[in-house]
Amino acid sequence: MNRQELARNGHLTRFFVNDLNTNPSLEDIPSESVDVVICNVSVDYLTQPVSVFREMHRVLKNEGSTHMALSNRCFPTKVIGAWMGMSDEERRRWVGGYFWASGGWTDVEEVILKEGQGGFLGGYEDPLSVVRARKAAAN
Repeated sequence: MNRQELARNGHLTRFFVNDLNTNPSLEDIPSESVDVVICNVSVDYLTQPVSVFREMHRVLKNEGSTHMALSNRCFPTKVIGAWMGMSDEERRRWVGGYFWASGGWTDVEEVILKEGQGGFLGGYEDPLSVVRARKAAAN
């Protein structure tokens, strides 16, 4: 999203504009200051996902949660190369792998919210799932 779109959202109390593929940092957000991080159907565009997941981990409070919503709908010319060749199950596992690779997460799980269904005559409904995890409590 761009600054103009975010500025029109009256529910936001604060927002930042940052191209995470150029700068995978959430430097404007203090460490351990956020309860929940949500990424809505955009994880497939990250070119440095492990760095971004480490940053999400940094800004979350202990036991805070992160939710990565994903579908098979995307801009094929913008997603990472492997994404288009994966099944929905493989995509969920791939995103779960980002949690494991970045470290410090617990309760990593895949949740299918809606199976994709339909076809040419019956219409089509996009699948929707979430891969989520909690920041592990500090030792």
